[in-house]
Amino acid sequence: MSGGHVGILAREETDDSLALVRPGLSGRLVQLLSASGMSNGEIYEYSVPVDDTVESITFSVLCDVESFCFQPTISSPSGVVTGPFTALRGGYVLSVDSPQSGTWHLQASGFGEFWVQALAKSDLRLNRFDFVTLTGRPGHEGLFPLEDPFQTPPPYTALASLLGPFQTAEFKFLSLDGRDASDYPTGAGRSQCR
Repeated sequence: MSGGHVGILAREETDDSLALVRPGLSGRLVQLLSASGMSNGEIYEYSVPVDDTVESITFSVLCDVESFCFQPTISSPSGVVTGPFTALRGGYVLSVDSPQSGTWHLQASGFGEFWVQALAKSDLRLNRFDFVTLTGRPGHEGLFPLEDPFQTPPPYTALASLLGPFQTAEFKFLSLDGRDASDYPTGAGRSQCR
């Protein structure tokens, strides 16, 4: 399981491709980051929050067949650049065991379309996240998911279900390329929550 990540591989890279699959074999795979973008040589920067429940984390930057990815730069919260990467025909993969807690930073660049993911092995995970509205007949009201929340005028209400050990939670709007979208005007494109 690669968390839905698409990778272009050469036949001789079969063994190396296990770097994408191995993290999911435990059945406790949690997606910390998923983004895509189009690069014309500019650098995209991503922040990946890691807490003490994360046993290992796998970062991947993959390109489509018409694109080219530079080797990404990944640094720990203390600023140490990590490696070595598994280099594939269509990108790069890096796994880190017992990662330091805090915010990790990933920089990706290249030419063309690319996908970035950070997958963790952890007992803490987001079970469900929905934009909801209070509805129902009197005496039987409840919070129900909106089919298309961005067709509804703000403010928005969300309901989240987290599983595992946690004390507090924070959610942030991101655009599909992973950039902060908290200030986007209503209806200015789709966003995802992290």
